[in-house]
Amino acid sequence: MGKETVKIGIVLDGLIAPLWVDELLKRINNDHHLEIKLLVFCQRKRSNRIKKPFLYRIYEAMEHMLFWNFTAYTKKKDISDEIKDVVNISFEEDIKEISMVIQAYRLDVILNLSSYLFEGSHLYIAKHGVWNYCVEYQNPIRTNSNLYRKVVQKEPVVKASVKCINGIYETTSVIYSSWLATNFHSVFLTYNPVLALGAVSIYRLLKGIYLYGDHYIESFTLKYNERAVHECISGLWPGNWTIFINFFKILSRYTQHKITTQSKTKWYLMFKLKSTPFPKAINGYKYLLPPIGKFWADPFVLSKKNKNYVFIEELPFKTNKGYISLLELDKSGSLLKSERILEQPYHMSYPFVFEYQNEYYMLPETSQNKTIELYKCVKFPEKWTFVMTLMDEVNAKDTTLYYYRNKWWMFTAINESSGNSEHLELFLFYSDQLFSKQWIPHIQNPIVSDIRNARSAGKIFKDGDNIYRPSQDCSERYGKAININQIVELDELSFKEIPVTKFEANWNSKLKGTHTFNFDENFTVIDVY
Repeated sequence: MGKETVKIGIVLDGLIAPLWVDELLKRINNDHHLEIKLLVFCQRKRSNRIKKPFLYRIYEAMEHMLFWNFTAYTKKKDISDEIKDVVNISFEEDIKEISMVIQAYRLDVILNLSSYLFEGSHLYIAKHGVWNYCVEYQNPIRTNSNLYRKVVQKEPVVKASVKCINGIYETTSVIYSSWLATNFHSVFLTYNPVLALGAVSIYRLLKGIYLYGDHYIESFTLKYNERAVHECISGLWPGNWTIFINFFKILSRYTQHKITTQSKTKWYLMFKLKSTPFPKAINGYKYLLPPIGKFWADPFVLSKKNKNYVFIEELPFKTNKGYISLLELDKSGSLLKSERILEQPYHMSYPFVFEYQNEYYMLPETSQNKTIELYKCVKFPEKWTFVMTLMDEVNAKDTTLYYYRNKWWMFTAINESSGNSEHLELFLFYSDQLFSKQWIPHIQNPIVSDIRNARSAGKIFKDGDNIYRPSQDCSERYGKAININQIVELDELSFKEIPVTKFEANWNSKLKGTHTFNFDENFTVIDVY
């Protein structure tokens, strides 16, 4: 006998809902392991939404016109087709009126996709509780005033979370959290990916209940160890005059952004003739500049026979398509030669190089081909041949392997929605064999959902008894800084890391960031732009 479907109830204000809600319903309906069993319509006489000021509504309309070519997840849509033939009931003031009716359906989860507030309600009406998607501690169906303030005040990240109220664990807690980048020159470009993530993250949690059972949600309450915060209804909208002033602040930033992004971003390398497990201060680093018309980035280094071999992404500005090149330096750091060693019809970067059974392998980024590809060195260091595809049909960035406790662990940044950032979420897979297409997803995927800390920034390494993972901070811009995180838990059921240090490219006012760090026996290298 197979598993039962996950039975879902949904609370709505009506048949017109934002596009992100429609996207979520589509995902549920396209998965035969999930089933919408009941609709509950909130028919309160007075709307629970907080009215937006007049000038903000004008500003919002202008942004929608400016970014018309983006999918607008705030756009209203008729969702009748997604919920047809589902039993529906309604309430007018308090859902307690129909709690006994709801309980009769023996639901696993109730999704609150309405403006109704469940705060303080201790009703047990679904096995895994009532789930609310919150953006900066507010229900996005009601208001986004806190997010607007984040943009105006240039705070680097916006928090989104899924809050679980009650259920079999008789608690109100956070079962998912993510920290997304604030776009300082647009509320729309900040809010849109947050709403797109809502559809993705809620669906993943529902699917996880089916795949892993009742304790799946409990594992996330333990992971985040965070009590749900009551909605911040004090976050009222500012007055029209303040919104008028803020409009010009944001417009000025946007204009400046459009001007500054016209120039090419030029990455180059810096190195020191010393093995440094942590980047630390810039003292002692030397420049390694690319030819005119190209950039060099994503350096990985192997030290061998008094030479240092640096594998890089090389990108000519004319083609804007990267390939893998090799830089050969002598023991004093002088560049002896550079040559192109690996190229495909699609973009290649992040040449993660590692040794296994006395052979060298490379896992370059090939996300443009929707693959994770393994290559083997057949003549060191310049000749490489394709071995196999470890994963396909995946938009994976900067894949990094680590062998630990007789397993291969694959860390990779995956974008599961066109509305999300490719730097936002880190996924973990494992396998007993390197040469395998059967990589098992970790139960807590995504193990990191934080624009400040997700995407890999170099090889995972040991220092003493501790394991460290370099990662990128992309909160204010791509490749802003490098973090070093200590991995304190790594097994099939749990993953945990803690930040140890951060390295920013702040020693020169012209530099904007750094995003890859690697070292070997007597050589340390970073990239900067």
